Amino acid sequence: MKAVLPQPVPSFITSLALYLEHLCSTQYDYSPEVLQKFQEEPTHISLEMWVYHLFVVSQSNSVCPVLACCLLEYIRLTNPSLPICSLNVRRLFLVALMVICKTTEDVTFRNEGWVVIGMRAFSLHTLNSMEADLLNHLQFRVQPRLHLLLQFLTALMTHFPCTLPDDLACFSAFLGHPLLYSPSASELTLDQLTDSFHKSEAETCEDVDAVA
Repeated sequence: MKAVLPQPVPSFITSLALYLEHLCSTQYDYSPEVLQKFQEEPTHISLEMWVYHLFVVSQSNSVCPVLACCLLEYIRLTNPSLPICSLNVRRLFLVALMVICKTTEDVTFRNEGWVVIGMRAFSLHTLNSMEADLLNHLQFRVQPRLHLLLQFLTALMTHFPCTLPDDLACFSAFLGHPLLYSPSASELTLDQLTDSFHKSEAETCEDVDAVA
């Protein structure tokens, strides 16, 4: 499915694509079997155009692709043994956006529709399997943790500055995003999310134990 995409590409889409490229910065030595498994990955499409195409054709609001990237960040932090690379990042973003749209949008598409939105790069069977795997990795906790979402937005705006669309800016303001008030408020790097995240997770576990 080829769509006529409005130009220029919004800067927040470019920032999200740069973040996904950051996730793929680690190089892996894959066996021929693994390369065969991922042969359907549309690596000929740039990440920027892939993200933009999915955003436009799915008719999602501007918050959804940000939440999708936040889910991938959550997976990166909680499943370090699961590689995110150029061979799977497009499918991971597709299924993350699909899951987010299903849980946050009033009207969205069935999985058959998402096959078309994904340019038919993946079969319905593959998409169904990816959705089940993603939900299992997330332990069905689809909505990103508030602290992780705030940290992700801060790191994104710090390292990949962009102009936020109105709906995303309102969403950030609603969350009390610090960069809207003080651009120098954070020196957080993407890699530093890990320590902060695990500290918050430990504090959550302690609170649960105390209640128990």
